Amino acid sequence: MVNLQLIADYMQKHDLAAVVAIDPWNTTILKNFYSYIHLNTVDWANHPTIVAFPRGDEPFIVDFMSWDPPTEMRPAWIKEYYPGTRIGMCGLGKNLADLAEALKQRGAHKGAIGLDLQFLPVTAMQALQSLLPDATFVDATNLFLQIRAVKSEKEIGFIKKAIAIQEEALGKVIEAYREGVTIQGLSRLFITEVVNRGGDFRWAINRGVATRWYDQPCPWPDPRFSDDYTITANAGAEICFDTGVAYEGWITDMARGIYLADPPPDVVNRHKVLARAHEVMRTVIQPGMTARQLWVACHKALRAEFGNSYMSNFGRPGMPFCVIHSIGLFCHERPWVSLPEPAELHDDEVTFEVNSVFAIEPGCLEDMYVLAENGPVRLNTLPQELIVVPFRQ
Repeated sequence: MVNLQLIADYMQKHDLAAVVAIDPWNTTILKNFYSYIHLNTVDWANHPTIVAFPRGDEPFIVDFMSWDPPTEMRPAWIKEYYPGTRIGMCGLGKNLADLAEALKQRGAHKGAIGLDLQFLPVTAMQALQSLLPDATFVDATNLFLQIRAVKSEKEIGFIKKAIAIQEEALGKVIEAYREGVTIQGLSRLFITEVVNRGGDFRWAINRGVATRWYDQPCPWPDPRFSDDYTITANAGAEICFDTGVAYEGWITDMARGIYLADPPPDVVNRHKVLARAHEVMRTVIQPGMTARQLWVACHKALRAEFGNSYMSNFGRPGMPFCVIHSIGLFCHERPWVSLPEPAELHDDEVTFEVNSVFAIEPGCLEDMYVLAENGPVRLNTLPQELIVVPFRQ
């Protein structure tokens, strides 16, 4: 359920006549209807969807097609629905004109109007300025990012289903994990198992699987981290298997280190440190925190736990990868925290709230959490430790 009070308070605080969402990722959430067509930004100019909240009046939708969805499929708070173009390829012009007329009818065509300017194409902006000459337009992107950060019970259910599919598919990878198989072959097996369980595959990589993705050489030029590497026993380093799965569009992100045969003590200990880092970061996250506040709290807590060299525990040599990122229809959504980067680059407006869903990812041990009143609750069920596979041929 969209928090209408949050939207009303935002308009009051910023003295806005209306806020309007046009970004298809935002309108998907607001409209409560996920479809690939809706999210196809390439075709957005022909079939846009617009969700508007006039101040002191009822919200409405200008849809991207003429299809009039059944009442039971519409959010209950949508009181009026403007269908899009029935045929042809001129949806943008018609829908923007409908939006402008609807705002005029509600007296919301003057003053400041908040838009998700992070997405809005220049052509659409120019058209709106022409259609609403008495309005000024300001950026309200953070409002919609805040709405997206908090998940409904239905959306959390989809994420839990994606996690179940992901963990079952990883179990099949572990069963097949033996000398002679390649990282590429294991990734293909993972994809097959995900699809067979009704999930949508998004990615299956190990951390550094493709040096070809980087302009500069990967910080760890090691054949064990290439996708054609053949698994061997006692190779000296675990393979980090980082995977993404979606169910009904909602994504989950998980990573585990896997080792064949007898892992050396330093590898085992490293994963114990990562598990402890998870716990340390989990304990500091509370509802209402901004990314910048969480960045400060995590650094303080990790330094207290591991000493001044705490960042050296994460990632691979040369890349101290340690993040907390919200997740939804995108893998990396705001608010997010990247510990290697400066505090001032972090958001101080969008906050972690109850029912925010996010991943904690100190290197190659990543799990999903949902934020409750008293702190994060882990959604994954696999143990937070190195996965050791007995040697077999």
